[in-house]
Amino acid sequence: MAEQTPASVAIALSGSGGGGVITAGTMLLGTAARAGLYGMLNRTVGPQIRGGEAASLLRLSGAPVLAGAETYDIVLAIDWHNYERLAAEIPLRPDSLVIVDPASGDVPDIVAQSGARIAELALAELAKNIEGGRVNMVALGALAGLIGLPEDVLAGVIAELLAHKGGHAVEAGVAGVRAGIAAAASLGDAPKIRVCNEISQSISLRDRRGSAPSNPARGHRPLDPILIKVTVYLISEFNPL
Repeated sequence: MAEQTPASVAIALSGSGGGGVITAGTMLLGTAARAGLYGMLNRTVGPQIRGGEAASLLRLSGAPVLAGAETYDIVLAIDWHNYERLAAEIPLRPDSLVIVDPASGDVPDIVAQSGARIAELALAELAKNIEGGRVNMVALGALAGLIGLPEDVLAGVIAELLAHKGGHAVEAGVAGVRAGIAAAASLGDAPKIRVCNEISQSISLRDRRGSAPSNPARGHRPLDPILIKVTVYLISEFNPL
């Protein structure tokens, strides 16, 4: 089957509050931006700081994103905790892909009745095989691999955002995403978004040399490691913090 290259890809990553789905969503958005894409991230969490429902809702595109998604192409559920409270915000189609950890229990009726394709991925088991491994990093890798984001750019984003936690956390995070990328290869076809290889290569070169080359696809200003040139929208629907 020919590789799908849609105008945009809508992704939802759901789980319990404190499980890292917001962190993973932020890293996915940052990786997409550094790969030359535009994106919107809508973070939604329940009233509890930990233990309530949480989700990162993303729409990524090669063109500016001015609105969220009407339906979702890929949903990855780390667990089903209070998913029914999120379901109205994550509309599915019969051709949507829903990725579930079989250890998380039965798929909710509202998901099963959508007709979406259900695919199992042993996220928790994969994370346990990594010293200091986290399920959200495995999930992040699976999503990045499915839509075709560059692994080296993702590893760079993880290194920056987890640097304050030390080298072991960075190593575990990168190992987790690599395990997720490898496992995602078994899930079959998924929408892949076109990234700008020139930007990806220039970022890798900058990381090696410690310099910031110009961005050939988005103008002449250099890419800053924190203030990314590519326009990124971050909408916080409700955040008790």
